[in-house]
Parts: sequence; C-alpha cells; structure tokens
Amino acid sequence: MQIKYFLAASAASVSLACGIAAPAYAQQITTGIEGTVRDDSGNPIAGAEITVTDKRTGATRTLTTNAGGTFVASNLVTGGPY
Repeated sequence: MQIKYFLAASAASVSLACGIAAPAYAQQITTGIEGTVRDDSGNPIAGAEITVTDKRTGATRTLTTNAGGTFVASNLVTGGPY
C-alpha cells in the first residue's frame, strides 16, 4: 500500500516540476575599463576625475579614482571604441 502512495507522490512531483517553467534571463553582454591614475613619480592620485566616452554614440560616464588611484567603469556597451 505504501508503494502506491509513494509512486503517486513521485508522479505528482515530476508532473509539477515539469509544469513550472524556470525563469528566463536575457543575456546582457557588457565590457569594462579599469586602471590606475599616477603622477610623474608613480604615486597614485586619489580623487582624479575620469571621463569615459563611447566614440560611436558620444555617451559619457564620469568616475572618480579611489584612495589608491584606481577606477573601474563597468557595464559599458561592447564595441567601443572608448
């Protein structure tokens, strides 16, 4: 008797699992630019303003370097040129 309930529960579980669609995620392809701004002596420059410009569209993004002089521009449209 227990096997009948087990098989019925298993069949119901499989049916339910197949009926629920997994969420679909769109692919988003992006790129990024990162770097460090340094003075002539090689010391990092904190607080420097960086402007990244997509030459095709003219879209710009302005960033500020951190205490170590580094910046990261992420989620840029691929292709550039920047």
